[in-house]
Amino acid sequence: MTHNVPTPEPFVILAMPRTGTHYLEELINEHPTVLSNGELLNEYDPNWPGKDRLLRTDRELLELAYLRCPMRVVKNVTHLGCKINEPQFHERPAFFAELARWPALKVILVIRRNMLESLRSFV
Repeated sequence: MTHNVPTPEPFVILAMPRTGTHYLEELINEHPTVLSNGELLNEYDPNWPGKDRLLRTDRELLELAYLRCPMRVVKNVTHLGCKINEPQFHERPAFFAELARWPALKVILVIRRNMLESLRSFV
């Protein structure tokens, strides 16, 4: 008998660097049915296999993130996401438009109002 496994509901965390998204992801991943897989567009993120994934089209990257996602943990995932920091859009100017077209995508926007605190967190 074949069981239909529902596709997890997609979400994305959008933020500037140093706004607390790493901690947010740690909290999200504590939930038993939610998984956030790190920075999709960061070539050094260990959650994503191979730097060559960045040679894919924007649509193919989103399919990797939401349809063929590498599951690094075993849990019944109902919500699946990734993180994208604002400067990463500069290298892929059409990516944001493709992301906005993704069906049923939920967006978590993280803003740190005090820019000096963001800069201070580099130290």
